[in-house]
Amino acid sequence: MNKLIDAWVLAQKFDVESREYDDLSWAVDELFELAYSEPGKLIHIVTEILKIDSSEKVVGALGAGVLEEVIVHHGEECMDDLVVLAGTNERLMSCFRFTFLDEDDVSPRVYEEFQKLKADALSG
Repeated sequence: MNKLIDAWVLAQKFDVESREYDDLSWAVDELFELAYSEPGKLIHIVTEILKIDSSEKVVGALGAGVLEEVIVHHGEECMDDLVVLAGTNERLMSCFRFTFLDEDDVSPRVYEEFQKLKADALSG
C-alpha cells in the first residue's frame, strides 16, 4: 500500500500531460478503482495520504476526485462514516471544500448529509 500512496502523492506534483505523470498514472487509476470497488479501503488510503501531504493540490485532488466518486457510488453505505471521520480529521474535512455533487447524483439523505459536511468544511 505504501508504494501506491507514494506514487499517487508524487503524481500530484506533475502536470497530467507530462511523462512523469504518465509513469505514475497507474496509482491514480488504482485509487479511482478502489473508490468503486473497495470504498472502505479507499477512505483509509485517503487518510494515510493526508498524513504525508495535505497541500492544497493534494486536498483538492482527493476532494474533487476519489472522495466525490465514493459518495456518488457508495454514499448510502459510507456517508455516515465519512461525517464522523471528517469531524475528527481536519485534513479530511478540508477535502470536502473541493467536492461537488448535484442533487440527482445521490439519494436525498446522502445529499443532505453532504451539504452539512460541505458547509462545515467551508466554515472551518
